[in-house]
Amino acid sequence: MRKIWTLIKREYVTRIHTKGFLWGTLLMPVFILLVTFFPLLLGEFTGDDVKNIAIIDRSGALAAPLHEAMQNDGEGKEATRYHLHIHTPDAAAWTETVQLLDNQVKDKKLDAYLIIPEDIFESNQFELHCSTVSNLLFNRRIENAVTQVATTTRLQRSGLDAELVKKFSARINAKTYKVGEQGSREESGFASYAVNYIFMFLLYIALILYGTFVMQGVTEDKSSRVMEILLSSANARQIMAGKILGIGAVGLTQFFIWMLFAALASMYGLAMVQAIDPGISKIAMPTISIWVYVLFLVYFILGFFLYATLYAAVGSMVNSDREAQSLQWPVVMLILFAMLCAFPVLQNPSGTFAIVISLLPFFTPILMFLRFTANAATTVELLASILIMILTTWGLIWVTAKIFRVGILMYGKKPTLQELLKWMKYS
Repeated sequence: MRKIWTLIKREYVTRIHTKGFLWGTLLMPVFILLVTFFPLLLGEFTGDDVKNIAIIDRSGALAAPLHEAMQNDGEGKEATRYHLHIHTPDAAAWTETVQLLDNQVKDKKLDAYLIIPEDIFESNQFELHCSTVSNLLFNRRIENAVTQVATTTRLQRSGLDAELVKKFSARINAKTYKVGEQGSREESGFASYAVNYIFMFLLYIALILYGTFVMQGVTEDKSSRVMEILLSSANARQIMAGKILGIGAVGLTQFFIWMLFAALASMYGLAMVQAIDPGISKIAMPTISIWVYVLFLVYFILGFFLYATLYAAVGSMVNSDREAQSLQWPVVMLILFAMLCAFPVLQNPSGTFAIVISLLPFFTPILMFLRFTANAATTVELLASILIMILTTWGLIWVTAKIFRVGILMYGKKPTLQELLKWMKYS
């Protein structure tokens, strides 16, 4: 046990003092902050950007109301979002007018121009000419404005009250409440989905990242012949245990720092977001139970041991990082498949498919945890999944240890499946 502890200490101290660990630990919270706040801040700086738009209305019915509707699209700000210019060319000047507008768009004097056809009420189409058509938000705003004005005009022509029809056809939204042990509490469905997705994504990243660290550690020691020195003082099982436990401790250290940051962000982050965008205050944020953090830790540890043993076997079979990258794909695909199954599971977390696939040990860390955050996993299912993972990991350690014991001293070409079976038989 003392040898294993020495190996754990070596792996832990060696990695925790690297610049990669320090930068990775600090940059992940910064990255989360940027992803969260940067779009809001960017919206503040770009919200008053004025678009110059020209309108050619061949129907003769939409230019004036469209001008009024788009001028009022300033969202309560002092500056309007659009400056509109209405053109009414006759048939003789049509080609010259279109050419003039094209040149103004090319010269950045205009952002876009619209051509509303005579049959817009039948064709339900208009032309939007701009220097780039990839600005989907701008395109959708123009489409919405034209649709709103055309709908209002249709209703007025039919003799119906447009405001009354709008009132009668207004969308009815659901105010969601989560029923728990303390009764019902208002909770945003979107916010709850986002929290579940973030936790699931963290598990996905952790399993790949720290499993890869185990593989790289074995490959580096093997290619530099350090493994031969270690084998003079410890056996293969002790070396594998030291690497897995040491790198796992590094991962736990990093995650505890990130969780501390998450706790601080949850205390002060919402107030900061509401200061930038007051509309956020209308969102009922979900409460996160202490059991979410506990199970996150449990599934991280079990998932790490499960996949780390596979990565250790891959690292012992190859001679360089390049070979390891090509051989690790079967392991990565297992984790990736769990992520792909996460969306149908989240849609129906209590269904038969969700229950069965979340009990499969290679998918359990992500999918069972996701079902728990969705309040769909029973206590029996949670305990069964933990027991299945422990037994599977124990069996994988037994198999991987046999491959590891022979593979760490094998150099040259990658072993075939038949050779791996021989290693497991004779080791």
